[in-house]
Parts: sequence; C-alpha cells; structure tokens
Amino acid sequence: MPEVHSTLREITDFLERHHPFSALHADALATLARTAEIEYFPAGAEILSQEGPPSEYLYVVRRGAVELLYEGQVIDVLEEGEPFGHPSLLSRLPPAFTARAREDSLCLLFPAEATVRALADPAGVRFLAATLEGRLERGLARAHRATPWGTSHVAALARPALVCARDMSIRDVALRMTQENEECAVVPLTAGYGLVTDRVLREEVVAGGV
Repeated sequence: MPEVHSTLREITDFLERHHPFSALHADALATLARTAEIEYFPAGAEILSQEGPPSEYLYVVRRGAVELLYEGQVIDVLEEGEPFGHPSLLSRLPPAFTARAREDSLCLLFPAEATVRALADPAGVRFLAATLEGRLERGLARAHRATPWGTSHVAALARPALVCARDMSIRDVALRMTQENEECAVVPLTAGYGLVTDRVLREEVVAGGV
C-alpha cells in the first residue's frame, strides 16, 4: 500500500537525520523502521516510571519534548530524535528515571525484538555508549546549575559500568563486584546485554542453590 511505504520512508528518513541512529547499519535501521509504532502523549503524561515496570519499547521523541526525572528532579530534557527506555528494555530492570512528556509529544515506539537485533552489533554498542554518555554529561551539567546536592547525587550515577566477560564464573563476577564496590555488572551477550545484580546473586544464586 503506497501510504505504508510512505510512512516507512518518513520514519527511516527521520532516524537517518539524528545521531546516533545515523551510525547504525542500513539493515539495522530498516529493522527498526518497519516495526515502528507512533503514540501521542499529552503534556504531563508519565511515559515510564522510575522503579516501575520495565520498559517494553525503545522510545524516540518524534515531536515535542520528554523530560527525565530522578526522585522527582528533572535531570535531562530530550528533544526530537533522542531515544529513551532502551536501558530498561535491554536489561529488563525497572527504569532508572521517570520519563514524562514536557509538552504535547509524539514518540516512535520500537518493540524489544527489533531493538535487540538492531543494537546487537558494534554499531549498536556505539549507539548505547553515545546515548548514555551524552545523557550523563547533560545530567551532570543540569545538576551543577541547580544545587551542590544534585551534582554529587548525579555524579554517583555517572561511574563507569563494571563489564564482565560472558564466560566468567558467577563467583568471579561476585568477587569483582565486591572489589569494585559495584551493585551490578554488565555482561555482553550474543544478542543484547545482561545484568548481574545483588538481587540476582541473592535470589537466583544463593537462595536458588546454584
């Protein structure tokens, strides 16, 4: 149907205009574009809730603006072309921030399977690094302009992640987490990423008898 192809072309063109989507391989970008949904959020609508259910989509601001809040404090404002929700989507952990429409906004929504396929190659890793690094930098700058408390609090979120190889034993991962005083470790997988957390160690390893 002509209108479907037109919509697909518009979505693809939109993504290609915005970094870091423009760095993705053409097939990865096409995978995302084919699965896109569009949703409207009125100003003030909560899209994701901090410590709420894990995100089911990679969201991208199509029009309008979305603000990210940590414990009620705005730490970043996302504008056209900027993504959110993917850290929670890929880890299956509750969102670290609340995402709320700052004004009437349209978002593109991409489901988990297509997102994992698109981000499971070197270009996808660069995508994740670019979005998270940029978000932390802006969060630190915003917090610095606000209060000294906000600066130190957001700075704690900006520590480099502990990355462990997928063939490392549970014992060795737990030892690294203890030595580096980290509450979680990132494990690159064949498709996507996994997280080892204190809760996983307690509930699935110790209590589970592994």
